[in-house]
Amino acid sequence: MQPVADYSNTGFSVSMIATVENWLRYKTERRDAYKPTGLQSLITKIQNEVKIHGEQAVIKVITDSMASNYQGIVWDRLQQQANRRGGGNGFQTSNPFMEIREERRGHG
Repeated sequence: MQPVADYSNTGFSVSMIATVENWLRYKTERRDAYKPTGLQSLITKIQNEVKIHGEQAVIKVITDSMASNYQGIVWDRLQQQANRRGGGNGFQTSNPFMEIREERRGHG
């Protein structure tokens, strides 16, 4: 029997909770249901990824993982998408010192 997820302290939207519940059903259908400790780790992982990438990106990667019939969630795609967008997390992705150096050399 699938353990019940506790969303009380997650801050997840209704859409995020629905997506997680869909993922849990998907895993049960694959006969690969979570045990309590694994489920708590999943919820924590999702919370951390939402803080970095936002709910819509996390919902998309979970949904895409199900649609592709993957065994697990392909978290690496979040970082790949952020890299294509130029970081996506508000942090500097280029090295300003290297840019200055290249400009001084006349390559920028």
